[in-house]
Amino acid sequence: MKIFLVSVPLELPLANYCLAAQLSASPETRDCEIEILNLDTSRLNEYNRKSVEIWRYVARVEAARPDVVAFSVYLWNDISVRELVAITARLYPEISILVGGPELATPEAARSWVEGGRVTAAIRGEGEITLVEVVERLGRGEDLSGVRGCTWWNGDSVVHEPPRPPVGDLSLLASPYLTGWIPDDFFDRDVTHGKGTFPRALVETYRGCYMQCSYCQWGNGSKLRFEFPQDRVREELSWILSRRVSKLWIVDAMFGYKKQLAKDLLRHIVEEKRRHGARTGIVCYHNQDFYDPELFELYREADVSVEVDLQSTSREVLTRVGRMKWYVDSFDRHLDAFRQQAVPTTGSSDLIIGLPGDRLSSFAESVDFLLRRNLKLNLYQTCMIPDTPMSRSAREDGAVFSPIPPRAVFRNGTFPVHEMVAARLIGHGVDFFRRYPKTARLLWHLGFERPVDLCQRLGELLWQRYELMYGESHSSDTALAAEQDRIAEVLPELCPRAWLLPIARDLFRLEGAAARLGARDRPVLAGSVEVPPRDESWLDARPRFRREAVEEVSLRYRVDRALNLWNRTGEVPPEESWRGLAEEPTVALAYLREGGRITYRMIDQDFTHPLLLRFSGYFSVAACLDNLSPDGRFQDLSTLWDRLAGLAQAGLLEPGLACPQEYAAELAAPSNRPMIEK
Repeated sequence: MKIFLVSVPLELPLANYCLAAQLSASPETRDCEIEILNLDTSRLNEYNRKSVEIWRYVARVEAARPDVVAFSVYLWNDISVRELVAITARLYPEISILVGGPELATPEAARSWVEGGRVTAAIRGEGEITLVEVVERLGRGEDLSGVRGCTWWNGDSVVHEPPRPPVGDLSLLASPYLTGWIPDDFFDRDVTHGKGTFPRALVETYRGCYMQCSYCQWGNGSKLRFEFPQDRVREELSWILSRRVSKLWIVDAMFGYKKQLAKDLLRHIVEEKRRHGARTGIVCYHNQDFYDPELFELYREADVSVEVDLQSTSREVLTRVGRMKWYVDSFDRHLDAFRQQAVPTTGSSDLIIGLPGDRLSSFAESVDFLLRRNLKLNLYQTCMIPDTPMSRSAREDGAVFSPIPPRAVFRNGTFPVHEMVAARLIGHGVDFFRRYPKTARLLWHLGFERPVDLCQRLGELLWQRYELMYGESHSSDTALAAEQDRIAEVLPELCPRAWLLPIARDLFRLEGAAARLGARDRPVLAGSVEVPPRDESWLDARPRFRREAVEEVSLRYRVDRALNLWNRTGEVPPEESWRGLAEEPTVALAYLREGGRITYRMIDQDFTHPLLLRFSGYFSVAACLDNLSPDGRFQDLSTLWDRLAGLAQAGLLEPGLACPQEYAAELAAPSNRPMIEK
C-alpha cells in the first residue's frame, strides 16, 4: 500500500513522523510505501494564496495515487484540512481518507468527519497502534469492526469503536529520529550550518500528565503517565545535539517523569553539549513539584531555559481549573530560586483570558502581577478543546463559544462580553511590554500607578483610533511596521510629561529597531579580530560596511547612557538621569550577535555614519575620506582608527571585495587631496 501522511503544521509535525516510524517498524505494515507531505500553513490560511498550495497538494496526489491519505487535525488547521478532505474525496473516491489528532479525541468530535462516508475513519487518541491496525485492515480489504480507538463509516451509519487505552509500554513505539524519518538537515543549525525546514526540534520523554487542568487535553483523560525508555530519550537528545540543532523544545507537560530522571537527562545534555560543541537552546516546562537546588544547578549547567506558567493569580479561578496546588506562592518561590541560582529562563509566563470564575478585574491583577516581575506574557484566549473537563462543564460555567475551531470562549458566567473585549485590548499593552520593555517601563514608572493601567490605556487608544483588536499577527515586516507607526502616534498620550516625550520617542525607536531585527531573517555577526595595522597603510584597505545586517536609527538623545545605568542596576533610572541626557545627534546600529543577542553601537551622524555608507568593499578608506570631505579636513587619524577598528571587531566591517579590473588603476592612483591630519 502507498500511504500519504499529510500535515498543515505550525512547526515540526512530530505526530506524523512518529506515525511513519511506527508504520515502517511494524511487521504488519513495514512493506507499505510511506510519504510525508508538509503543506504551507500560511498559504492555506489566506484566501488569495491558498489555491497555490491546494494545487501543489493535488499535483502530488495525482502523481503518486496513494491508497490512503491521512491528515493530522489541530485547532489551527481544522478548516484547511476539511477543505482538503472534501477535494480529495471528490477527485479520488477510491482513496481511503483517514483523520486523527487532538480535534478527534471523542466520538462526538469524530462524528462530523465520518458521517456520510467522505472520510473512511477517524482515529481517536494516540494514533500509532490504531493506525497500524487500520492500515492492515484496509490492505486486506476488511472493515474496521473491533479496531479500538476508531470511528468509521460502515456504509449506512457511523460506528464508534471502544476507546483505546493510552499506550502503557512506550518501548513499543518507534522513534522518528532513530529510525531515520527525520532528516539530518531538518532543523535550523548554529551560525555555521545555516537554516533548515523547521526552527526547532521536539522531544517527548514521557506522555500524560497528573495535573488534569480543566482546559487541557495533555492527560489523555487520566492522571496516568507513561515513560519512554531512558536509552531512547538519551539517544534522541544525542542525535539532536550531535547535529548542532539551533533549538530544542522538550514537550513534556512538565519536564521529568521523576525528579531523579530529570537530573540524569540534564547530566546527559551537559556531557553531549561538551562532546559535540553544541550550543543548542533548550526549553522545557518546569515541574513546580520539583523544588531542588541540585536540579536548578543542573538546569544552569546544561543551559536549559525553564518556564513556569501561572494562568491566573485568582484563587477562585485556579481552584476551578484544577491548578490550586500551584498558587502564586509556589510560582514566586521557584522564580526567586531561579534568579538566585542564575537558572536560565524563557522570561515568559502564560495567562489565559476568559477562564471560568475569572473577570476583568482579576485578569488585570494577573497581568499586573507578572509585569511587575519583569516577565513577558503569553496571552491565550480560552478555547473549548474536545475531551477536556472544561468542555464537559461548559453549560454549567455559562460559556458561550464558537462552534468552529479554535472554539474561542466569548463569555462565561463571570466574564461578560464587554469585559472580554476590554481584556483582549489589554493584550496590546502586554505586547508593548514584550516588544518595547524599556519604553513601557519608563512610561509606567513616570506616569502610571500600575503597569496594567498603561496596558489598558494603550489598548483603549488603539481601539478608539484604529479599531485595532488584539490578536492580529505582527510576524510580518509590514504588520510590525504598521504597529510601530500606530504606537508612535499615540505615544504623546501615554507620556506623562512634555520634557520626557522626545526621550521616550528615541527609546522607542531604538527598541523598534530590535523588534524589526527579530522579525526578519538577518545575518548573525560573529565578530572579527582582523583589524588593519595602526600605521597609515590601513588607509589603503577597502572595507565593506555590512549594512544588510543592521537596523539604523537616528537618535536625538544619547539614551544609551541611561540604558547602561539601567542594565547595571536592574532598576529604572530615576527622573534626574533622564532629565540630564544631552542632545547629541547619533546613529544607533542595531545587529544580532551569536546566541540571538541584540547589540547596539552608537556612531556620530555627521562624520562616521556617512563614511560607513561609502564603504562598499571597492573603495579604499582614503578614497572614501576624500569623497566625504574634498577639502581634506578630516578627523584625527588615531581617533578614526580606533572607531573603525571597533566596528571591524564587532563584525560590522569586513575585508573588501575583489576590485573590478577596470577600476583597479584608478583606485590605486595616489590622491591629490591633502592627507589626513594627525
